[in-house]
Amino acid sequence: MRILLAPLSLREIIMKHELLRRLLSGAALAMFATTVHAQTVSTTQAEKKDTVHLEAINVEATQSAVEQAQQKLDQRAGGTSVVDAEDFEDTRATTLSDVLKYAPGVFAETRHGEETRLSIRGSGIQRGFLLRGIQLYQDGIPLNFADGAGDFQEIDPLSMQYAEVWRGGNGLEYGASALGGAINFVTPTGRTAETLEARVDAGSFGQRRGHFQLAGAHEDLDGVVSFTAGKQDGWRDHSATSGRRVSANAGLRVSDTFETRLFLKYVDSELEIPGALTLAQFNADPEQALTNSEALNASNDYQLGRAAIRFSWAPREGIDLTSTAHYSKKNRYHPTVRGLLKQKADNTGLDLRGVFDFAEGDAARRVVAGISAARYIGQEDRFTNAGGHPGTFNGRTELDGQTYSAYAEYSHGLTDALTVQAGTQFTVAKRELDNLATPANSYDETFEGWSPKLGALYDLDTANQLFANVSRSFEPSPFGEARVLPDLPLPDAQEADTVELGWRHRSGKAAFEATAYYSIVDNEFLALVDENGVSLGTTNADRTIHRGLEVGGSYAFTPEVVFRASYLWNDFRFDDDISFGDNDIAGIPDHSLNAQLAWSPASWVTVTPKVELRGRTWIDHANTSEAAGFALLHLGLSGALPGEVEWFLDLRNLTDKEYIAGTLVRDNVNGADSASFFPGDPRSVFGGLKVTF
Repeated sequence: MRILLAPLSLREIIMKHELLRRLLSGAALAMFATTVHAQTVSTTQAEKKDTVHLEAINVEATQSAVEQAQQKLDQRAGGTSVVDAEDFEDTRATTLSDVLKYAPGVFAETRHGEETRLSIRGSGIQRGFLLRGIQLYQDGIPLNFADGAGDFQEIDPLSMQYAEVWRGGNGLEYGASALGGAINFVTPTGRTAETLEARVDAGSFGQRRGHFQLAGAHEDLDGVVSFTAGKQDGWRDHSATSGRRVSANAGLRVSDTFETRLFLKYVDSELEIPGALTLAQFNADPEQALTNSEALNASNDYQLGRAAIRFSWAPREGIDLTSTAHYSKKNRYHPTVRGLLKQKADNTGLDLRGVFDFAEGDAARRVVAGISAARYIGQEDRFTNAGGHPGTFNGRTELDGQTYSAYAEYSHGLTDALTVQAGTQFTVAKRELDNLATPANSYDETFEGWSPKLGALYDLDTANQLFANVSRSFEPSPFGEARVLPDLPLPDAQEADTVELGWRHRSGKAAFEATAYYSIVDNEFLALVDENGVSLGTTNADRTIHRGLEVGGSYAFTPEVVFRASYLWNDFRFDDDISFGDNDIAGIPDHSLNAQLAWSPASWVTVTPKVELRGRTWIDHANTSEAAGFALLHLGLSGALPGEVEWFLDLRNLTDKEYIAGTLVRDNVNGADSASFFPGDPRSVFGGLKVTF
């Protein structure tokens, strides 16, 4: 007897958005759920003595949302990966470093609290605060503001179902044109989430947190709401954090072909900033904060509300059309050792996207096309810092950032095994800054750029793929770095041409990916900071080279013993630069390795020893000062108990090693000690319980 399963027909876009306190109330609708169908299959049996006639059998094939996402990303001619929430739920899971530690090609290191340095292929390593160079999405909707800058504090790992990582030019799938590509954090719907989920965890440095999620579906309606609240006192002086995050989405299936879903989110986050230390200060007392950080209450506090509505229409099989409108509002209160910033920002956007799948047999025929428009309206008031309160008013800046893009990509199967993918994107970015206190420092500039891509994907067999592509990235500077000073002109847009080659393997026991890339970067952003690490603005390098190797995967020796690792080699350097010659670019270690071996002798316990290795990191582009590499040992313990109860213990830095976790980036310190070093966490223990119904 033979049973044939038809290819799965999948439509899934799960979106999430946010609600601001005092601004948005209510709900609306949006879209998307997952549809999987299997065809009726007939089967017959050969005759023996008696003939047996078997009736048609209906076979329903099901895949998890993570498996569906992995299948989608494996169709890309480039480096991609999927991070399942189950891979980090049995850890502390408070930062993006916890979430993305084993994603190939992703460098994510915690500076302090929830502040993370996030980089893919050298994106944003110059930036000493927040995010640049990677487009973040939540359920496919942009989290970055229209000027390209983004925050980490908005993301709640506990409300996540999985994350999609599209490295480099592969971010074209969502219309991302920056060097680092895109990361899409996907949250569950009322149809995919557990009906009730509750989690509590606590640990070192005064950490305590609670998480609650409620979900349900009835006929054509579904919804889910998630709430997370937590605090940590911090192990360094003046390094406490606290946050409250509420997210919800509700969906309605209007018909068999039309769906809509509303996403809401509210974030209230407070983050003390202890600052970077000199090496002498680190050696004397790594717990201390930067001088005056505590007295001036250096911190980054904000409230954010976000709402989005998405409509999805599938007029016939193989065609999916979506339209999304989104709005967010943020109020930031940001005292620093240099001054105090009060910021108001409104961001609006509209995205239209279509996926047209006309596959013929196993040969791909797929078009992805879309347009997007976003606008950022901001107001920044600057004061002297009077003990963490506004002092003398120093002036107001009004910001207007607009970004418009159109993109398309076509996948054509030349044979069942060989697929060619070609695409392009055109971006127009407007940056208008009106400095009311110093009009000479105002500007109004428009940047335009193409981002083409050409790639090929070859299936060696059912388990192995080879891929290659060449692409161009285009990235205007965000407002935070696009500052006009008397001796510092507005930086040009950063562009890069990248070639990547890779191999992907998936089988029953193993899943591996290895990618090598080489980028020629024109006008790379070089951030300038003062002696306290405060941004002074950004200039451009003439030409730089980024090359590296991204490796990651897992192997199950037995069902009870599973190995997982990710390795990253970074070689970023200037190319005959007038100031730095062929020096290494500062700010990121040359080698990075995370590895673990999980052993599950019984369902109630899994023992997971882990190792974390980092190479040396240059502090300055002149290569006169460096932070030493380090090796850390961790241990994870977790398991499942009767009654849908899960537990975990996350033991970190078992040897209590003192080390430098991250650095600021400077041009030339002439070998002198500088306040550029962020101490890493000492020995710590975190534990928690999760109950689902």
